[in-house]
Amino acid sequence: MSGFERSLLEAKERDELSQIAESLGKKPPARARKATIISLILELAGVTDG
Repeated sequence: MSGFERSLLEAKERDELSQIAESLGKKPPARARKATIISLILELAGVTDG
């Protein structure tokens, strides 16, 4: 289990999601939507999304 689930990520603030994505090695675009950042995090973490 990776610790990344979409429902848990959706409960977080956008800024926190950006920090998580950066810690995984990729900075999201400045105007990226929350859903886009969540998808990026799941991709970087190797979690299949559906």
